[in-house]
Amino acid sequence: MITGTPRDTVVAMLKEAKTIDEIRESTGLSDGEIAAIAQTEELTQHHAQQRGRAYLSALAWALKSDAPRIRAKAERVKSNLDDLVATRQKDIEAQEARDEIESLENKLAAARAKLRNVTTGGKTPAPAAGPGTKQGKAKIRAWARGNGYEVSDRGVISKEVRDAWNNRDQARQDG
Repeated sequence: MITGTPRDTVVAMLKEAKTIDEIRESTGLSDGEIAAIAQTEELTQHHAQQRGRAYLSALAWALKSDAPRIRAKAERVKSNLDDLVATRQKDIEAQEARDEIESLENKLAAARAKLRNVTTGGKTPAPAAGPGTKQGKAKIRAWARGNGYEVSDRGVISKEVRDAWNNRDQARQDG
């Protein structure tokens, strides 16, 4: 019969609902030795079911007791159990919602990647260099200088230059 540290480890791991494989790996004991400890310590599934039935039976008895003190204890226990059940249910629902959100976020990310792949041919689009961006303003200034306009290196680009920039394609067609 096993005593000492391996036995204490098995008992602790059984109480933590570890698997037989985890217990075997941690302790080096055989399945038979682990089962014998679980049986001796009344930590098998059968023992858990028996304990559960005994608790319910005791609670039912106490709720019907003639002694007010026993009934009051039973009511407190029943109330605490009801709270635990409600809390557990909320926790389960919250976890289901978190799992659903994660699944939907993964699907959304996959759909966005698919859309990006379809619209860009698999290439990541370059950032826009519109007239309001630094790159856009630099482009306008370079074009303006090349077309005889005087522009500063910084600051506001005049309306005349912006209009010319916006109409540059039309000016090419006219000229």
